[in-house]
Amino acid sequence: MSLIDCPECQKEISEQAKSCPNCGYPIPVKKTKYELECERQSTRNAGINAFFGAAIGLLILLGVIIFVLIAIGSFILRLTF
Repeated sequence: MSLIDCPECQKEISEQAKSCPNCGYPIPVKKTKYELECERQSTRNAGINAFFGAAIGLLILLGVIIFVLIAIGSFILRLTF
């Protein structure tokens, strides 16, 4: 455990402190390489999931449109004959 200087009051504090015990200034938490990689992977996965979700939604919409057009077409054919 080492000591760092508080960015606000310049007193020495523990590097593990969440805030300065002297002035109360919040000390930002440093993220580990593992945490940063997890965030990057999560962001990447969110983009991929959004893309596939939109693609599936469009395919379903296209299927519904084709179904309706076929149903209307068969109804019109029954009326003409």
